[in-house]
Amino acid sequence: MHSPPAETPEAGPTDAASASIARRRKFTIQSSFGQARERRSRKNRPCDACRRRKTACVITDQPPYSIRLARPDLFPNGASRPPVTSWPTPSQDSPSSSHHTFSPANGHSHLSSVRTPTQGSPHSSSSKVTLPPPFSDKDRASAVTLPPPSTIATFTKGSTEGMGIWPTNGPGRIHTLEDNVNKTANYMGPAAEQDTHILDSFRYMIVSEIDEIDADYLQVYPGSSRSSDPPVHFLLLENEVPEYTNRPKREASLAIESRVYPYGPNLVRLYFKYVHPVYPVVSKVRFLRLYNSAKEKIPASLRGAVYALATVFWNRDPSLKGPCPWEQHELHSQAQSSLRCELENPNLANLQACLLLIHMAPPWTDTVETPSIWILAAQAVSNAQMSGLHQDPGNWNIEPWEKRLRKKLWWAIYMTDCWTSICHGNPPHIYRESFNTTPPDIEDVRFDEDVPEDLKHMVDPDSSVFHVAVGHRFLEMVRITRIVRDIIDCSL
Repeated sequence: MHSPPAETPEAGPTDAASASIARRRKFTIQSSFGQARERRSRKNRPCDACRRRKTACVITDQPPYSIRLARPDLFPNGASRPPVTSWPTPSQDSPSSSHHTFSPANGHSHLSSVRTPTQGSPHSSSSKVTLPPPFSDKDRASAVTLPPPSTIATFTKGSTEGMGIWPTNGPGRIHTLEDNVNKTANYMGPAAEQDTHILDSFRYMIVSEIDEIDADYLQVYPGSSRSSDPPVHFLLLENEVPEYTNRPKREASLAIESRVYPYGPNLVRLYFKYVHPVYPVVSKVRFLRLYNSAKEKIPASLRGAVYALATVFWNRDPSLKGPCPWEQHELHSQAQSSLRCELENPNLANLQACLLLIHMAPPWTDTVETPSIWILAAQAVSNAQMSGLHQDPGNWNIEPWEKRLRKKLWWAIYMTDCWTSICHGNPPHIYRESFNTTPPDIEDVRFDEDVPEDLKHMVDPDSSVFHVAVGHRFLEMVRITRIVRDIIDCSL
């Protein structure tokens, strides 16, 4: 005898939730770097780096890591990348030749130290790179270092040629923040988007994935265990700007050169004879060398500022007959037009232009200091901070010449901020706790002042050597500025 079937009770909330889970909807997310991809869209195992970082391993037609390893056709026959032409490196204060140097003779030996794909990998052309766990300063000292990447210029013995593979954060690595091809180095402060201590936990540099992101991180100082001594990182940003930003720079450069033609070399000679000894903020030999070989590589703002300041001394050159065929403000306007676009990618070259453009002769109608001087000073300060000049570079792994230039430029910025503050009665932009750059010494000012034989034809004989009196005048100006600044701080 069969009992009647029991009535099925109504589904409760719990049963409804279970049914919903059982009928989980499938969905697709449009995938890019750092985002999720469609489930089971690729059966291949992701690379170890992306698996550790828990991000989508997006490999289209080439692997995300070393371009040189994945695409040997980009560097046929072991040829190195093209030489860096912007702001050549002087031979003095260069590191010894014991650092790694990439060349056709030794390029292949570097490749043997990079881990190659495992057998049976579906991506035979990919280079699998495994990121080790974070390590201490002691481990860092014994870590095996790799040569630097194609995006980082690393120089030895005055060379201007970069190297081809990504480096570690190991000791002895010398970088440059200025001479990287088509990249600008922006300082990452304590309030930056990426924490410097987290970035320091990576043994290898963080590498940009091809066609995905246009920035790299470079550690120039590992820091220490003290909280007041953090690691120092720079963001190497690709100089990709729209055409409407590049066009004004090209037009300003053409307008400046066509206006001063054929007197450009005369104006450079006048500048280094009369202006530079009083205000030595331009890196003399670097400027002359690049002007002599490819002056269009110098930012139009800096060339225009040099020409404009030298215009005042037109009558001091016996070879220049008659009155000056242009007005200073014409060159100043073109230089300012270019500078506004150049500040999309701030560097030490356009920072020097910021400092010089403040010192143009005022129009005869001006009876007081124009407010634009104060605004230009603020622009120069922010440019310097974006370039990290407010941090002392003494322990950084960068070129010695760059350390000296950064210190000298920071204190030129500091003087500008202090004295424009006095002229306009406003509080300074730079406060005491915002920087730790040590004051320069005579060797910092002496750097890049002695002109080599192949460039002496561009300056007067008296301008080709360093004058100690000029250096001490700059140092005394720094000392007086610090005293005046203490007085200002007491009155605020």
